[in-house]
Amino acid sequence: MKVRSDVAPIWSLQKQEFLNGGQMGQDFVQYIELWCEVAERLYEQGNFSDGKRAGVRSARDCLLDAMKVPEGELGQIDGTYLGPMLMYIIHAWEHGEELGNQLSPIELKIVASAIEEQTAHNQARAAAAAEAGNAPEPPSDTQS
Repeated sequence: MKVRSDVAPIWSLQKQEFLNGGQMGQDFVQYIELWCEVAERLYEQGNFSDGKRAGVRSARDCLLDAMKVPEGELGQIDGTYLGPMLMYIIHAWEHGEELGNQLSPIELKIVASAIEEQTAHNQARAAAAAEAGNAPEPPSDTQS
């Protein structure tokens, strides 16, 4: 999966947290990476050698078509994971920003719900850490 350079350190930390979180986290990362790698190949087929888009296929269309591969190799994904997956894909994938701009209103609501859930989860973790006197440290790429 090609990751945007501006978020590569953050994605690296998130990915490591998933991989250290057990089988479910490992499966989550494996699915996202395979899905995006196949979508990238489809997307690049619509590029000219000089890097300009041929205008044949959008990032969204490529991601939708690419879903067949991880579903075929890894099994169908529970729909409750699609929002969080899209959230991470939009954030980290090289074509994620374009994808986010191409989502339908329903898809955007699914991603917005995932963002709200993640925000609530992070706030709960921070509150628990503060109560325990263990304030979470910022990611290493933001420390001075």
